[in-house]
Amino acid sequence: PAHKINSMKSQFLKISLFVLSLIVNCVSVQAQKLNPIKWTVSVEQSSKEVVLNIKATIEQHWHLYSQTLPEGGPIPTSFKIEVSDNFEVVGKVTEPDGKTYLDPNFEMELKTFDNEAVFNQVIKIKSNKTFLLKGSVEFMACNDKMCLPPNEVPFEITIKGK
Repeated sequence: PAHKINSMKSQFLKISLFVLSLIVNCVSVQAQKLNPIKWTVSVEQSSKEVVLNIKATIEQHWHLYSQTLPEGGPIPTSFKIEVSDNFEVVGKVTEPDGKTYLDPNFEMELKTFDNEAVFNQVIKIKSNKTFLLKGSVEFMACNDKMCLPPNEVPFEITIKGK
């Protein structure tokens, strides 16, 4: 009888682990499907400089965080631009006003963006030839109930020489 009980316990444990792995896989697949923020990059160009417009289109009920956040909160939105002899980055990336409120996920006052946010970066053109500007944006998306893991999205755009 004791070996039957151990066998039943073992079988129950195997079934429990299988069900748990199914649940974890379903949650993982569901999280991968969620992509509430779409990024596009465009330029406004004069003969000597370019303004990069890095636009986040944010699904309803989701928000994106500011570049400047207090410690202990979510990952702030950040931008990386690959260094090149073709251009020089001028100043920092600017962001829209957004709104500040008590975020229920972090229980902190945080600046966020809803619906749409356009970030701008001025680039001084140094090359006479057309070139490819490459970069990425790292960000975190949350709604009032959950946050997705931080994500990094690469971008590239063709810039005309001066």
